[in-house]
Amino acid sequence: MANIAVKEFTYKSLINKDTITVSVYADGKLIKELDFSTVSYTPTSAEASVQFTADNFGILGPGNNDLYEKAKPGASSVQETITTTVYKYVIKKYGPKKTFIVYQIGSSGEREIYEGLPSSFATDEILKQEAIAGLTGQYPGVESMTLKVPSPPPVPTAEPPIVPPPSPLPEALKTTDPPKYLPQSKYKKAKKAGLGEFAVKGTQEPYEGFYIETYRKQYFAGETPEQNGVELEKIEKTSGFPEVGGLIGKGLSLLALLQSAFKKQLSQDEIDKGIAKRYFVQDNRDEKISETSQELFEQGKTGIPDFKYIEVPWNISNPADDIVLNGAKFQGSESRNKETIQNLEKDMPGISKFVTDYRYLIPEVTTPTVTEQVKVQTQVIKDPYAGQQDFRKADFDLRK
Repeated sequence: MANIAVKEFTYKSLINKDTITVSVYADGKLIKELDFSTVSYTPTSAEASVQFTADNFGILGPGNNDLYEKAKPGASSVQETITTTVYKYVIKKYGPKKTFIVYQIGSSGEREIYEGLPSSFATDEILKQEAIAGLTGQYPGVESMTLKVPSPPPVPTAEPPIVPPPSPLPEALKTTDPPKYLPQSKYKKAKKAGLGEFAVKGTQEPYEGFYIETYRKQYFAGETPEQNGVELEKIEKTSGFPEVGGLIGKGLSLLALLQSAFKKQLSQDEIDKGIAKRYFVQDNRDEKISETSQELFEQGKTGIPDFKYIEVPWNISNPADDIVLNGAKFQGSESRNKETIQNLEKDMPGISKFVTDYRYLIPEVTTPTVTEQVKVQTQVIKDPYAGQQDFRKADFDLRK
């Protein structure tokens, strides 16, 4: 028989019903595990089984004497050198009957060492004491057995959250362009903008609601590109209004600026079109009306929304007076302006008293000579305002 050069042999012998199991370890590693039936090896004890294993299966060498020492006559029939062995029990129920089962749990795993007879009358405590009485001689420490807690059920896979569909956009906030598509990596998650953060690009109408930002730093109304929302512009505190921002920075309030004196200056584009835009605001507290600039008008609509705001198309082309040609009367710019202001009285009470000079900004012309008048009468006169139908009604934004 070959010698095994090891530092230490240990063994574990267990008696389960009519079988003795002997496990021999060398330096912590299992090298032999044999089952000895008490029927085949009569009489057989744990000590004899250990000695048989050592003599017949080559377990010789340093430490072998220690192995025999552990199995010397008179020693306990069960030797357990594994300190991690514990005992657990469960009570299984089958209708009115229940059975007490004990498990031994050690370094080599878990095994059932006891199963009592099914009982319909004994209490759980009585079943436990019966098991301890039957196992104490063979399994030292079994009296401290504890309830075996079943393994927790597997954690169910979390269902993906249900994402509600985006809120529908009003038709006025959709474009007529083909639907846009962008992968999710190309735009940020939708955010909600408050009043004063964004305006619709082109119309400068204030925008409030959800918007997305693309990788190109563009902003669109809606929660997804597929909604085809209009493009938005971010409103900076001083962007587009450098003069106003500077004045406010010097301590002047927006309210004071809106109500300060203002003189309209015509642009070349307005002169060419014959129509100028005038901007009026009214304080709802005292109904005071003021004329202001476009910059202050736009900023006031966002900063002081409880004012009334009206944008007025103002005729500045000649002739200023009404004229009669071939029995037909043509309104001049003065009459058209007066009519516009009077129609706004119901929306901004008092404006007809605030605006009384209906020839304002209309350039003066020299009176033509008699010869020139005759020439004019022989010409075909075209209505000078035929192309200005878009401005016949006041275009205003009313905030109350």
